[in-house]
Amino acid sequence: MPAATGLFILFSLNGGYAIAGSSIAALDAAAYALYAAKATSDQEAQVMATTSSQYKDITRGGSIRNIETDVSKSDFIKNMEASGYKVTRDGNVIHLDSGGNRYTVYDSPRNGPSAQLFSGGEPVLKIRVKP
Repeated sequence: MPAATGLFILFSLNGGYAIAGSSIAALDAAAYALYAAKATSDQEAQVMATTSSQYKDITRGGSIRNIETDVSKSDFIKNMEASGYKVTRDGNVIHLDSGGNRYTVYDSPRNGPSAQLFSGGEPVLKIRVKP
């Protein structure tokens, strides 16, 4: 619960009725403040739930680092765009550019939807995303 909400509840119970004219108004204000705090917490929990993801390093042999994640291809693109990457399309390939970094998102016939990070023109990471 945010500190401001807690203070509002405290002031409502201790002195709000003197301003509003009745103790019922103070209880209504306190109940509303508790409701608002719960609604805020629920919204924050929903946001936190959608911003967390799982990943696993699946690199084999001498290849570049390979990561498998539970993020969908469309969410990956949306997240990168929201982070300031510029989106361009080249057929079925999507390029996400920011500075010297470029993610290339594509559908691999062997490995499914994937993204590859190029830094300074060199491949440095592959990410296996969900369809």
